[in-house]
Amino acid sequence: MRRSLLIGGLLCASALQAQDNQYWTQQHGARAALMGGAAVANMDDQAVLFYNPAAVRRVKSAGITTSANYFYMQWLKAQDLSGLGLKVTSDNVDVAPRLLVGSFDPWGAEGTRISIGYVSNLYGRFEIQQAGTVRRDLDTLSPGDELVTALVNSYTTTREDIMGLGFSKAVGEQGSLGITLFGSSFSQRYLRTVDLGLYGDPAVFDTVPTLRGFISTERGNVFNLGFQTKMGYFHTGSRSNWGISVTLPRLSTRFWSGDMYRAITRLGPDVQEKKLVSGEQLDTRYRTPWIVDAGYELRAGNAVWAFRLGYASAVAGYDRMALTAEDDLNQGVLVPTDGGIRRIRSGNVPVLNAGVGAQFRISEVAALLAGFRTDHNFLDRSVLEDATDISGTFSYWDLYHASFGVDLHSQRVKLTVGVVYSFGRDTSSPEDFRPVGDFVQLDRELRLRTSYNQLGMTFGFSYFVLGQAEDRAAPSEP
Repeated sequence: MRRSLLIGGLLCASALQAQDNQYWTQQHGARAALMGGAAVANMDDQAVLFYNPAAVRRVKSAGITTSANYFYMQWLKAQDLSGLGLKVTSDNVDVAPRLLVGSFDPWGAEGTRISIGYVSNLYGRFEIQQAGTVRRDLDTLSPGDELVTALVNSYTTTREDIMGLGFSKAVGEQGSLGITLFGSSFSQRYLRTVDLGLYGDPAVFDTVPTLRGFISTERGNVFNLGFQTKMGYFHTGSRSNWGISVTLPRLSTRFWSGDMYRAITRLGPDVQEKKLVSGEQLDTRYRTPWIVDAGYELRAGNAVWAFRLGYASAVAGYDRMALTAEDDLNQGVLVPTDGGIRRIRSGNVPVLNAGVGAQFRISEVAALLAGFRTDHNFLDRSVLEDATDISGTFSYWDLYHASFGVDLHSQRVKLTVGVVYSFGRDTSSPEDFRPVGDFVQLDRELRLRTSYNQLGMTFGFSYFVLGQAEDRAAPSEP
């Protein structure tokens, strides 16, 4: 019984990965992803629009850059530390993100470059299924062992599509300024079904009586359209570059709305309870912090070393979407509800991340790329209420990303291919995972250990529009 409930409780928590402040989970462009996201001071291709719009003017020419990350394996594993043998795994195959950036130099505007870019970020998609059956002597009034069954299915996905328009202007021989205006479409979906049952011993009874039961179905859809601004400065020298960018908080609009549905049935010898709450056209929000990124890039012989330091400010806890009694479309037709019924809660404390990357030339047309970056994420759990709040466990994990690849290039064309491995660990007490209703109480001394791993492959392509003079004068890649 306890094991089945632990399975249900754990998967209940995985129903929604909020990704509240994992601002470094996705990197834009193949080279940036393979060099630890250290692209604030880079001028290698047009993807720098999403890191430092000022550096776009220093890319060797106008052109186009595209990339795709093939996350062909993503898995989650959980087991308890008390010897019960609980083990839950989930494998997933996905493709994300997709990037396309183009830039051009407007006629008659000397030293100015305009960029237009699109990126689709799929922060996470998980589907976890688990079923369990055990025999336990739980009912002293019933002879024989009882049969305990558990069936849980959880699905969640989080996605953001971003469109950016950037302007970059050269300032003197070595500097440049830039600004990008972003439109952001955010969506988050989750679905969770739970079926727990306690039955009498079929060896004793001719039929299997239901002693207790719990059935729950819950889904939610969050949609939000918002706007964001990024500003930057870039400086290039003979052997080094440096840059800094500032991203303003995202401004949420009310053009889109969400919906939520929850149905619960409890069965027992003395009680039969049904509860159904649902709401549509629910106000949704998606907020981000102030973000400051600083980068430095050094060319030493046949190598390029890149560094990045990023700071994200705190965001006060807020309701991403809330379902109240007034929003309930059923208006208490079944068991009446009062106060806050259900809400998707978000909030975080400040985080600091770092990334380092390296590029080593192995021939006139090829270079090796490598990188490592942190992805520190902290959910402020003090703002959560167990009775009503939904949040994702991954929101407060620390993730780490290691990468390796190769860059093939000519004067006009660049092809980048490589792999990225991401991993994280967490140890939490069961109350962090919220038991499914009050079917059975969890042992307080129990602790669970969960690990997250992801292995992906990234591809990138760039084409540069060079004139005859630029084609002759353009420097070879380091």
